[in-house]
Amino acid sequence: MPERIRPAMVLRQWGVENGDASSIASKSAEGDFMDVTRSLHDRNISTLARRAGPALRRLSLSFSPHITDAGIYSVIHYGCVNIRYLALLANTHISSDTLVALIGYISRTLENFVLSTAKTDDAVVKKALSCAPNLVHLDLSYCRLVTDDAFPRPEYMSDVDRQALPQLRVLVLNGWPLSLQTLYMNNIAFEPGPRHIRSEVDVGIHFNVATWSIDQFYQYAPQLTSLTIAGKNYMVTDEFIAQIARNCHQLTFIDVRDSVRVGHPSLFALSEHCAGLEYANFDGCVSCLDTGVLALVRGCLRLKGLNLSELGITNTSLVAIGNNLHYLETLVLDMCQLISTDGIKAVVEGPSGMGCMFTLTELSFMRCRRVHNEVVEWCKQRLKPNAIVRSGFSLADMDVS
Repeated sequence: MPERIRPAMVLRQWGVENGDASSIASKSAEGDFMDVTRSLHDRNISTLARRAGPALRRLSLSFSPHITDAGIYSVIHYGCVNIRYLALLANTHISSDTLVALIGYISRTLENFVLSTAKTDDAVVKKALSCAPNLVHLDLSYCRLVTDDAFPRPEYMSDVDRQALPQLRVLVLNGWPLSLQTLYMNNIAFEPGPRHIRSEVDVGIHFNVATWSIDQFYQYAPQLTSLTIAGKNYMVTDEFIAQIARNCHQLTFIDVRDSVRVGHPSLFALSEHCAGLEYANFDGCVSCLDTGVLALVRGCLRLKGLNLSELGITNTSLVAIGNNLHYLETLVLDMCQLISTDGIKAVVEGPSGMGCMFTLTELSFMRCRRVHNEVVEWCKQRLKPNAIVRSGFSLADMDVS
């Protein structure tokens, strides 16, 4: 049997419901995808591993409370050595020792590793960073047991070991109450500062994270293209964002929503050093005002997605968006209380009658008290037929007949 067909055959053994089988089967038939859900057990993982073997490229255990160490060891037993994407979301029955063994087994091919809300510890992260040279995406969101000890210390590493470290491009740390002060990165080599455990509450979960310093954060990782550190983090500051901008010129995506200490100096730095930025989320960064947004939209002309929700910006920023962002596809302005209907029209039409009307596919201005709902119909006549506009407390799908 051809390897690319094996994962699809597993579906017949499982008897997956039609709603899930169609999407999973189509991707499996392409040769390498399998996503398991909370209804699956160890025997299902064993069946998958036995049928797919080396053809399995992607394994996602999302909210799968019945999967235990036995299921993971079956992946190793049946030779699934080519896994490139491994995701473990909110799984509490897989031990760290088992994950260390799995990562060691698939280290040659592992590229994307998602540990969001997993009950795991430093050993798993340390194993991934030390033996997976092709790792480019690491998500440690809400990993409450991971501390600074998970990251390699450059001063204790040989030159050969440093060269072998992965060239991480995407780092996601949602839900981490970080105190980022000097985090060295040499192709994702971290040098934490003095150990000082913090304990804070975010979304009802306690986290233990050490204090790091900021002096040369990301100085040695210019290849980084995407960074997400979101969730009411008081330690992400303008200085922190400026360090990222100065050292990561290839940055195309940044999400620092709810970082209340991020203001217009951050936007100035991004506009000056990250001209290729395509997606930016400053939702809830209440210190960002018109001056910063003006600099951002004039310096980052390739922006395709921009979230400015809850900012104290005025129509001045919206006029600048309509004038400069000719590739903009998504604009979110929810709860921006100082903008008005004229500002929305300036985004869509611009001064020349063009603005963003030919590129926008999603425009949202929910709970903006100075924007009248009548502007939805006005947008409907000008935006693309499949565009979506959100206004007030309702959703209007733009469908021009």
